[in-house]
Amino acid sequence: MESIVAAIGRRALEAQAGNATLDCVLGPCTAVEGAAMQAAFHKLGRHLRPWSSVDDLRFADAVVLPWSACHRRGARRFEDLGLADAVRERIERGRPTLVVGTAVQVVGAGILGEHAPGLEAVDVRAERGAIDPEACAFEEVATTGAMRFVRPGRYAFQKRYRVPLPPAGWASAYAEDGRLHVAALERGQVLLTQFRPELSGVAGLEVLSRWCAAAESGLQGAARPVGAREELGLLAAAG
Repeated sequence: MESIVAAIGRRALEAQAGNATLDCVLGPCTAVEGAAMQAAFHKLGRHLRPWSSVDDLRFADAVVLPWSACHRRGARRFEDLGLADAVRERIERGRPTLVVGTAVQVVGAGILGEHAPGLEAVDVRAERGAIDPEACAFEEVATTGAMRFVRPGRYAFQKRYRVPLPPAGWASAYAEDGRLHVAALERGQVLLTQFRPELSGVAGLEVLSRWCAAAESGLQGAARPVGAREELGLLAAAG
């Protein structure tokens, strides 16, 4: 099996040669969530490999975290698995990271009025939403001009929680079900969605496609995620 050091070196050489392909990792999730996301990526002709260690989350070109079913235990589970710092670092650096479903409450500061702390990678809190947490319904989403990945359209939400206002420094998209609420947040190549793109038909597939294309384009130019190359330099200096 290829070592982490060898993999980092290979990826850097591929990028320099201009022939790198996107290494996209599927993070911890339920079997149902994973199957749905894998199916969506398959429709796009893209490969999504399951994670096997914390190094996958640290060094992969792109990471997908479908967290709709683990809103209460998501952050705690990642802390227990030793993955939380890797996720925080990706978000802080703006590296290609896609979190879907209950994204904001898991990577944010948690949920108002509930003992469900988040990873605190984003300065925002969610609040309880619909009474029926398992209900999945399509809502119209409107976007601000700064959004690159999400376009206006209808997307599938599981209305467990809502986010009333976006945090500073993030582009946002909105939906309304009696009250306006945040549908998605974007900064750098990080995309957090309260909806389920993999269950949102053509509109959702287009979101995934744009996010993957942006991540892949970074392999060839200045926008390439910095983690792997920085780590390669550190390893070379240490050696």
